[in-house]
Amino acid sequence: MTTLILGSNGFLGSYVSQMDWEESYFHSTKKIALNEQQKYFLGRFSDRQSLWNFLQLVQPRIIINCIALANLEKCESDRFNATWLNAEIPRILAEFSASSGAYLVHFSTDAVLTGEDKFKSEAHTEKNTRSHYGVTKLRGENNVLSISKNSLVLRVNFFGQSDSKNSLADFFIENLKAGNTVSGFTNVFFTPIYARSLAEILKTLVKEQFLGLFHLVGSERISKYEFGVKIAQSLNLNELLIRPKSSIDISNADATIREFELSLSNNLLKTRGIQFNSLDQDIEYFAKGIRKGGN
Repeated sequence: MTTLILGSNGFLGSYVSQMDWEESYFHSTKKIALNEQQKYFLGRFSDRQSLWNFLQLVQPRIIINCIALANLEKCESDRFNATWLNAEIPRILAEFSASSGAYLVHFSTDAVLTGEDKFKSEAHTEKNTRSHYGVTKLRGENNVLSISKNSLVLRVNFFGQSDSKNSLADFFIENLKAGNTVSGFTNVFFTPIYARSLAEILKTLVKEQFLGLFHLVGSERISKYEFGVKIAQSLNLNELLIRPKSSIDISNADATIREFELSLSNNLLKTRGIQFNSLDQDIEYFAKGIRKGGN
């Protein structure tokens, strides 16, 4: 049963790709290290036909879509590319899933929702129109769920280390190691999960063929500032270099399009028997990997 992982060299895709997938086939925009049993396609999909031809060639039975443009400001400045990556590629994958019977997993984001409610559930109805990122990601998940009945959409917010060193955890670690003073937002809240824990849970969801929409996030709500402090403490870095700051004080485009209350509830997955680490357990899991030279 061929498993195709799209966007395998991205932040989330790199963690998903590390799991043991049967007959794996990876799509990447740069060369990645694989074992002899794995194959990969190097390149970018520029239009519907190029993606459709690739899917017809590989004939995957499981598709895991990690492709996204997640930078808020890039989504605003390049709306065409954001729409293509976040909304149109998921639509094409859903069409292939519907026609071939392939099982499709698509990753969405907590940023599709808005409102001041804490721990928003899958039934939350207030949708994000503040950012083009949120708008396109919402369109992408709607495309998948409306076109393919054999699909799973997961709203996520995760932490870890990215190859480009541009994740939130990387931001704190790299600056604190260099002795730089940084700001941590006190008014932006989220429910992060370690990307490796997310990938491990994903294996279970795929094996059991979960369908529909679920929140695959951590169980604890925390501010970006508090998160930075926890990361610093886990790696014995100087947490006093992190200065509490409100994102409202930041005068750039990112501040005007950012959602402040991003916390989601993972209770629906818990009712289906999925178990989660605590945030402290996940941060220690993450820190242990770094101390061993991994991520």
